[in-house]
Amino acid sequence: MNPIVELPGDAAAALKRLRPQWRLDAIGPVELLVGGYSNTNYALTYRDADYVLRLARPTPVAVDRTFEKRLLTGPIALLTAPLVAYVLPEGHMLTRRVAGPLLIDKPPDCASLAHYVARLHMRMPSLGRRYDLVQTIGRDLRAAAQHGELPPAWFAKEHESLSRAALQVRPCHNDLNPWNVIVSAVDPARWCTLDWEFAGDNDPLFDLTCLAEGLGWSLAETDVLIDTYLESIESARVPTTPQRRTIRKGYFLREYAWALAQLAAGNRRAEIEAQLARSAATLKDLSG
Repeated sequence: MNPIVELPGDAAAALKRLRPQWRLDAIGPVELLVGGYSNTNYALTYRDADYVLRLARPTPVAVDRTFEKRLLTGPIALLTAPLVAYVLPEGHMLTRRVAGPLLIDKPPDCASLAHYVARLHMRMPSLGRRYDLVQTIGRDLRAAAQHGELPPAWFAKEHESLSRAALQVRPCHNDLNPWNVIVSAVDPARWCTLDWEFAGDNDPLFDLTCLAEGLGWSLAETDVLIDTYLESIESARVPTTPQRRTIRKGYFLREYAWALAQLAAGNRRAEIEAQLARSAATLKDLSG
């Protein structure tokens, strides 16, 4: 259950910028939505309508909020929660609250998940930027180093050996974990996808890997998901096992580097520490 809280002063100030015409004393119960790693989210009611306020927090690596706003007000608008207001440069935003459980709380079958990702990818327009795993990991490592935190030697070696093994490149979400998907309809093609900060052109296997790992699926289950997805999009190119495993290693390298940068900058949430430890253990298994 999400706790009922008083809207903190910084959140109230952000909301006043987003909706200056609102009376703050008319806001209904406020829930702190647990689970956000780098932003703080509140569910609230105003005049019998339900909303979510995202209070964007400073991050060790700059987020292109102008790009995010352009996505949410344009090509991605029908795939995510309806945007009410967005303020720059901070990135605070207000959306309508979408009803339905998170995907993590309602695990799907393989066919439904493959159908969801296939429809998501097919409906995403050109994003105009590349999401390069090697560069992204390096950027996070530099951010951690600025705070005096260096990765262990074994991690640096794995990062240096990571190849750009993309079988194909297309618009992807790149943070498609089961906490960012609301099961908002019976038809998976109509599920609601949140948090588009990392969107960019990448190998679609990365999105599939994000979901499978977040759901705790085995390698065999992940391979079936990939095959089902490829059938859904009628792809004639089938990635080899080494290509699939390279994408998986890249995913865990990304997860480790992001967590290291967050912790080094002082965002010492237990969930982030657990992500660092889990990623390290998996990478050591992969290299062993």
